[in-house]
Amino acid sequence: MSAENRTVRITEIPGEPWRFRVESWSDPANPHVVDLLQHRGAGECSCWNWKRQRWPLIRDAEAQGLKWETNPHVFCRHVKVARNYRLNSLLRKLSVAAEIEREEANP
Repeated sequence: MSAENRTVRITEIPGEPWRFRVESWSDPANPHVVDLLQHRGAGECSCWNWKRQRWPLIRDAEAQGLKWETNPHVFCRHVKVARNYRLNSLLRKLSVAAEIEREEANP
């Protein structure tokens, strides 16, 4: 299966809405821990790729006063999955709230 079509299991860490366990493709029995609130929202992952390739990009950008947000390469696959998961969850909740608001405004 190609990487574009491959699924990744994600579970929320109870009581910590911004932290997740995200499946490792190379070692599914040992998921990576992702914390989306670290590094001003860039997130942090326990995977090798994040520690060796992504963190230096974030660290260097912050040291130079640059915004990491402009660099699409700061996110490992696990952080991307967690960000997408949380965003989709928030959008679903906002959509329900907006629908209720519309119904109350137009009975």
